[in-house]
Amino acid sequence: MAHFNEQEFTCENKELDFPKKIKYWKNGDRINALVSGDDLEISFEFERITEK
Repeated sequence: MAHFNEQEFTCENKELDFPKKIKYWKNGDRINALVSGDDLEISFEFERITEK
Protein backbone atom coordinates (compact mmCIF):
# COMPACT_ATOMS: atom_id res chain seq x y z
CA MET A 1 0.00 0.00 0.00
CA ALA A 2 1.56 3.23 -1.15
CA HIS A 3 -0.87 5.77 0.33
CA PHE A 4 -4.02 5.83 2.46
CA ASN A 5 -6.27 8.11 4.47
CA GLU A 6 -9.98 8.18 5.45
CA GLN A 7 -11.13 9.01 1.91
CA GLU A 8 -8.78 7.06 -0.39
CA PHE A 9 -6.02 4.51 -0.74
CA THR A 10 -3.52 3.56 -3.42
CA CYS A 11 -1.66 0.30 -4.02
CA GLU A 12 1.40 0.06 -6.27
CA ASN A 13 3.55 -2.72 -7.66
CA LYS A 14 5.93 -1.40 -10.31
CA GLU A 15 7.17 -4.93 -11.10
CA LEU A 16 3.84 -5.86 -12.74
CA ASP A 17 3.08 -5.13 -16.39
CA PHE A 18 -0.52 -4.21 -15.55
CA PRO A 19 -1.83 -2.90 -13.27
CA LYS A 20 1.03 -1.05 -11.67
CA LYS A 21 -1.24 1.19 -9.60
CA ILE A 22 -4.79 0.92 -8.27
CA LYS A 23 -6.36 3.91 -6.54
CA TYR A 24 -9.74 3.81 -4.71
CA TRP A 25 -11.59 6.83 -3.33
CA LYS A 26 -14.98 7.78 -1.92
CA ASN A 27 -17.29 9.99 -3.97
CA GLY A 28 -20.44 10.54 -1.90
CA ASP A 29 -22.28 7.20 -1.81
CA ARG A 30 -20.04 5.76 -4.53
CA ILE A 31 -16.57 4.31 -4.68
CA ASN A 32 -14.31 5.15 -7.61
CA ALA A 33 -11.25 3.28 -8.79
CA LEU A 34 -8.49 4.07 -11.25
CA VAL A 35 -6.42 1.12 -12.49
CA SER A 36 -3.30 2.12 -14.39
CA GLY A 37 -0.16 0.84 -16.04
CA ASP A 38 2.40 2.35 -18.38
CA ASP A 39 0.16 3.92 -21.05
CA LEU A 40 -3.26 2.60 -20.01
CA GLU A 41 -5.79 3.83 -17.44
CA ILE A 42 -9.19 2.32 -16.73
CA SER A 43 -11.65 4.05 -14.41
CA PHE A 44 -14.51 2.42 -12.51
CA GLU A 45 -17.43 3.74 -10.48
CA PHE A 46 -19.13 1.42 -7.98
CA GLU A 47 -22.58 2.07 -6.59
CA ARG A 48 -23.92 0.51 -3.41
CA ILE A 49 -26.93 -1.71 -4.06
CA THR A 50 -29.14 -2.56 -1.13
CA GLU A 51 -31.41 -5.56 -1.09
CA LYS A 52 -35.12 -4.95 -0.56
